[in-house]
Amino acid sequence: MPLSYSDDSNSEDSDHSPNVSPNVSPNVECMTCREEATAPFETDCGHTFHYLCLKAHIAKNSYTCPACREPISREIYEDACIEGWDIPVVSWLYSGRNGGWWCYDPDINNQIEEEYQKYVAGSDESREGDEDVAAAPAPSIISVWMMSRQYSINFKDMTQKPFDFYGQKRDIKREINTGSTDEVIKGIAGVKIL
Repeated sequence: MPLSYSDDSNSEDSDHSPNVSPNVSPNVECMTCREEATAPFETDCGHTFHYLCLKAHIAKNSYTCPACREPISREIYEDACIEGWDIPVVSWLYSGRNGGWWCYDPDINNQIEEEYQKYVAGSDESREGDEDVAAAPAPSIISVWMMSRQYSINFKDMTQKPFDFYGQKRDIKREINTGSTDEVIKGIAGVKIL
């Protein structure tokens, strides 16, 4: 699911050009985290990263490539969009800072759902009246890695927050995709949906 550039200006003399190749291999490795790049973003200098790994680098450093320090165009980076992405049947969403909801990357979505199913199966409500169940309850807080940062996902409070500092707590929710939703889904893992 490679990214593309969205230029809302519709200007033919725009100096913006897509720096994200539509033919980036879906099996390309992110140069930051060394995992298969979901929504791969290719820089002008030819290096490929998860969009969120690049976003984390830019937030901590500057608009430069993490591999070679070549400049990255702010406009192209900020206007990156994803095309042809299908929302999974079971989606985990996190709240955006300015409203709306973002879908987690598919691998993280699956990891959260797997841990959530363990949590639900181990909760007291799901075991009521079943005296033979001896399994210990699954933890209500799990740890996931996103953008080279560790986050806690709290199923009891339905929140997410980074481990390395306080103050960025976000609401999360689990949604079953029925084909229509009243919620505004902004994109996937920080990348806007076209």
